Amino acid sequence: MAAIPLRDRYLACIECCNAHRFDDLTEFLAPTMRTAAGDIVPGEHIARLDRLHASFAGIHWRPLDVVTEGVTVAARLLVSARHTGAYAGIAPSGRESSWAEGAFSTWSDGRMTSCFSLGEDLRTMLN
Repeated sequence: MAAIPLRDRYLACIECCNAHRFDDLTEFLAPTMRTAAGDIVPGEHIARLDRLHASFAGIHWRPLDVVTEGVTVAARLLVSARHTGAYAGIAPSGRESSWAEGAFSTWSDGRMTSCFSLGEDLRTMLN
């Protein structure tokens, strides 16, 4: 069986996040991933995404640009959601919001081994 192109694999991972199919997400994650917060296991990454879904109903990552080179993916995303749950100590506002995010990841054998993202400070946007 031919390997799935990295761009397609990344987009399938994003779709899994958008659909809140966390049981399926583990197929995209390495046993340990490097993040800005340190090394984490898939369960920790999924718990972070679950907290985002709890705070932002309908959160959706829309890839605007996805570039791959070797084992690296760089993506420019537009994220949108409604603030329906407490986030970073800020009470739910019910407002729809959109923000830009840059995501950078590395992959090995079809699994994400590191993930770093840069986005607008949601605490500032929500206040």
